[in-house]
Amino acid sequence: MNSSSSNLGVLLQRTLSKYPIDQIGKGITDHEAYSIVEERIPDTIENLLQNGEFKVKGSVGKGRWTAIPWVAIIDPRETTNTQEGVYVVYLFEPQEGRVRLVLGQGVTELKKDLGKAAARTRLEEEAARIRSELSLDGFQAGPVEFPHASGRNDLYGAATIYYTEYRLDAFPPEETIVDDLRTLVDAYREMVASSNPPAAFLGETKGEQVYTARGGTDDPTRYFWVNSNTDNWHHEGGQHFYKTTKANGNPRLNQSVFERARPGDEVLVYRNAPTQAIVGRAHVEQGLHEEEVASRGEQVEGITIVWDELFEGVSWERLQSLPLLQKSPVIKTNNHYVLTELVQREYEMIAGLAERGGPVHFWATANPELWDVENAAEGDEVFFTASTGSGQKRQLNEAFETAQPGDRVLFYKPSPTQQLVGEGTVVEGLHRERPDHRDNPAEGITIRYDGSIEPVDWQTLTSLETLEGTAVLRTNARGALFPLPERAYEAIRSQYPLTQRIEALRARLAPLTVSVKLPDGLYFESESDLRRQIQASLNSGQHIIFTGPPGTGKTKLAKHVCETVADEHGDLVDGYRFTTATAEWTTFDTIGGYVPNRSSEGNELVFQPRLFLDRFRKDSEIRNEWLVVDEINRSDIDKAFGQLFSVLSGDSVQLPYERMSTIEIASLDESTTDDRLEAVVTNQDIFPVTPSWRLLATMNTYDKASLYELSYAFMRRFNFIHVGVPPLTNDGVVRTSLLDPDREENYATAWIEADESLREPLVASFQQLSVIWHRVNQHQTIGPSIVRDMLGYLNASGPATLKDLGPALTDAVIALIFPQLEGMRPQDQRSLVDSLTSTSVQTDAGLVDLTLDERRLERKAEDFFDLPPRTDE
Repeated sequence: MNSSSSNLGVLLQRTLSKYPIDQIGKGITDHEAYSIVEERIPDTIENLLQNGEFKVKGSVGKGRWTAIPWVAIIDPRETTNTQEGVYVVYLFEPQEGRVRLVLGQGVTELKKDLGKAAARTRLEEEAARIRSELSLDGFQAGPVEFPHASGRNDLYGAATIYYTEYRLDAFPPEETIVDDLRTLVDAYREMVASSNPPAAFLGETKGEQVYTARGGTDDPTRYFWVNSNTDNWHHEGGQHFYKTTKANGNPRLNQSVFERARPGDEVLVYRNAPTQAIVGRAHVEQGLHEEEVASRGEQVEGITIVWDELFEGVSWERLQSLPLLQKSPVIKTNNHYVLTELVQREYEMIAGLAERGGPVHFWATANPELWDVENAAEGDEVFFTASTGSGQKRQLNEAFETAQPGDRVLFYKPSPTQQLVGEGTVVEGLHRERPDHRDNPAEGITIRYDGSIEPVDWQTLTSLETLEGTAVLRTNARGALFPLPERAYEAIRSQYPLTQRIEALRARLAPLTVSVKLPDGLYFESESDLRRQIQASLNSGQHIIFTGPPGTGKTKLAKHVCETVADEHGDLVDGYRFTTATAEWTTFDTIGGYVPNRSSEGNELVFQPRLFLDRFRKDSEIRNEWLVVDEINRSDIDKAFGQLFSVLSGDSVQLPYERMSTIEIASLDESTTDDRLEAVVTNQDIFPVTPSWRLLATMNTYDKASLYELSYAFMRRFNFIHVGVPPLTNDGVVRTSLLDPDREENYATAWIEADESLREPLVASFQQLSVIWHRVNQHQTIGPSIVRDMLGYLNASGPATLKDLGPALTDAVIALIFPQLEGMRPQDQRSLVDSLTSTSVQTDAGLVDLTLDERRLERKAEDFFDLPPRTDE
């Protein structure tokens, strides 16, 4: 046995086990299964058969991974492609874990000519005829089910004449696989040699009408578009009578189109509401004739159209965007007519798009010696050859085989500009014609030039993540035609022209002038002073650290400032990111560092930006996202911020990392030159800091002695704004007015405005809450947010608790106040707990008694703080 053939079974199994099932229906990328199916298996079969009389070809799909990849063995005497005739083929079903060796028939041309329903019948009849003349021991007779078949391959089962099946979990030995292949190929060879070509599908009688497929008579097939508002005929064998007159008897505008319709003409069915898309293919069953219409009570003239095939749909929006259709009467009249005639090219393009679910996208490198793309006129057509001048197939020749009418193309000029400069549409798939620059015909595709685009330079293209791993970048665009994933195509088309991108960045260099309102739900006794400090800091270009005790609203205030600025200055600020500092932070967390390249098979490391750099540039897009760092003094500033010190001072800095070039943080302002801005927008390794970027942070003053201290160098880069607690007494008298819900403006009114359900518990408890707040703050300062949490605790406890506040207030103090007392000296903790059961406390509302449970407070305090019993103190 030939050594190359001994690998066939292994390759068949590897296709099933390695095929990217999760990518089915998505754009084809470089993958082991691709090379196995389209290169290694065909080479192995050719070496096995040896005589060279057969053409062997494999495919994993046309632009997208198919559910049923195949490798076909074709006898040129029978057919030259897999779209028609009989051939031997391996049909893989990776989702089922099996491969079938099949003697089958091409389905594409027959489906085009007859429609799916008639094609299925004809395929099954032809398969039965061949089986009656050809007996094959050891093979099963078709048809057979392919559960994952759809679209282009949904007739494979009906087309099956004979087959045998190999399952991944019970694969036969190599000898059996090779014997089966030789047996089927020998039978195929004999069938072709001994039989006449399959009967041409010239027509079939349907009552008194003859349905003749394209090419069956001298009268050429015409192509139509019909607007369908009827629900009951979109099924196999369904039909509808389209009348030449409206319901009121008036003639429709385009009578001549009805008159040109003949039996066998092909029709695209467009559904108005609710789909607004091409939904199927049909054919004219009977040309202009009269029928009795019951609703009108008379004979009416019209044509009969029969449904053939359902499409997934091509939307009206998509169709309007196709340059090739711009001169079509369908687009020019905004789809005004019931019946519109199409030219063949328009019909085939729309039908092809519908079958594939939309256009495939390509990159075409224009050879300036053969075609000057920048001087092309809109509407020019260029023939891109699939082979070189010496006759050698070009790299990625499958791109030429995949291209179909309607597919979109971007034109790249390799020299001297190295830019994408135009766009176009495929108007004819792979065919033969003689190019102007050659003496002999060649295979290729025809592309219509639709117009120029603003140039997109090579450096920008190489920086797009959506292009990573594509054949374009792997080969540095050395080739003629490359497939592009749709998301890559859209990313390229969404790129701003360079001049506009520079202008857009320059517009972001304007100084920031803000006016900030304080957030609802918070009350600040010195609100005007706080607003003035925030606005002055931001408008003078400073970053801010809000300081103060726990619960004063620092974090909410910082977030609110960012949200307000982003809402009112969206042209400069793109939102913000909130994070909490930790002691483990290093520059790897804040700036970035080298990580393994997941797309590489080796040990390559690549630079990955992190928290800070992502605020300036994300996925190649220039950003200006503010950053809020909560509890910033929990981090070791020198270790975590490193080179960011310079950035906070408005300086540019190069970092000790490289990607395509050295990573740089660039501080920009209104004096930055256009050349510098061009470098920023075209180099993804430069992270620009605009004048309006700010860092806001918070710091609990209670923590400042126990956590990392901020260096003077760091503090110089911030304005510190203290968010404190107002005086809780006035001349030694506790101020209940801060929490009194009947006062005009205080904490209570702010809380009730945000949540009306808090009014009743506030009325019942504000005096005791005021005293508790004051007593706690004599030992450990806490802000109003903790008092608000206690109020929420009372509200959640239910109305009954308001009649006797003592138990619920005791629970609230234990749950919410005790955790704030950690770290205090034991005697101070004891003193504070004792003060929480005081009576006859002087307040501006009179004497107040605290009704907390003294024994329970003391017991919980001893457990919570590990205090010794009083007798041991």
